[in-house]
Amino acid sequence: MKNYFIGFLLTLIFIAGCKDEIYVIPNYDSEYTNLQKHELPKQKLNGNEISFDEFVEHKLKQMETDLIEKKYDYRLYIDEEGKIKNVKINNSTGKDFDDKLISNMKNWEFEPAIKNGNKIKFSYDLNSKINFSRSGNNINESEFLINADEMPQPVGGIEAILKNIVYPEDARKSGIEGRVLVKTFLDEQGNVISTGILKGENESLNNAALSAIEKVKFTPGKVNGTPVKMQIVIPVAFKLDS
Repeated sequence: MKNYFIGFLLTLIFIAGCKDEIYVIPNYDSEYTNLQKHELPKQKLNGNEISFDEFVEHKLKQMETDLIEKKYDYRLYIDEEGKIKNVKINNSTGKDFDDKLISNMKNWEFEPAIKNGNKIKFSYDLNSKINFSRSGNNINESEFLINADEMPQPVGGIEAILKNIVYPEDARKSGIEGRVLVKTFLDEQGNVISTGILKGENESLNNAALSAIEKVKFTPGKVNGTPVKMQIVIPVAFKLDS
């Protein structure tokens, strides 16, 4: 009984002492190579070769999560076999979103990165400042204003957009309706240089909305009379005749 009591007391002391322990977090950045965009490994999707960014965009869309106004910044640490081993949260948009995204990442698998003929560990920064565009070119959102003295307008008015909308036949036959939010990036001349889906429930409707917006010319946004780069969100509604 005496030996048991001593052992139990030592256990209590150890547990109590753990509260004051300082844990050293591994420096994964020293173990994983931070690759440039052009160095990221190409990925395969449905038999086609696509960029790493496009593959990540595809994975995010599969989550069916509304990413509007989400502010997140993660660094993914990917091992030699293309599996995510660790995630560093630099900026969180909320525990629920973090948990959902990180849980989903468990099923993400990439083609491995190869350098000098060898598979390597590498890191990848995933954050809300990068827009995954339809063109495959990454857009730095911080370069594009949200508000201006003069906001962009479609040349020819709303009709310029409506005339370009083609209701997808597969969606029509299936009776699918919906509303698509298209994030649109404009240069100083009012040209559409990139588009992306902020919210959409059907791929056919999403593609039809993107195609319609990309054909439109806009008046440039202006600040103090000077044309500026702009980002705007355009809603496109698809509704069948009753």
